[in-house]
Amino acid sequence: MKIDFCKLSDMHVGQSGTIVGVYVDQPLRSRMTSMGFNKGSNITIQRKNWFGHVFHIVIDQLTNLVIRKVDASNIWVRVEIPVDTNDEI
Repeated sequence: MKIDFCKLSDMHVGQSGTIVGVYVDQPLRSRMTSMGFNKGSNITIQRKNWFGHVFHIVIDQLTNLVIRKVDASNIWVRVEIPVDTNDEI
């Protein structure tokens, strides 16, 4: 497995990762942490709307939320990317 970091807004449907940081101003940070956006929480993209501006996410398999793309772009996530070991160089 290869470990990579990306914004939540760059993840694909079905992809999971671990939150490594929420980079927003303090009032929004307080609201987001109370909803479960905490460092180390597991997050999964369940679906996106047609234009990709709204995300349905699940945090720690307990919390279902809908978040705008502009807010998702401030959340950094560590994702594991499978590496195909059968490829020959």
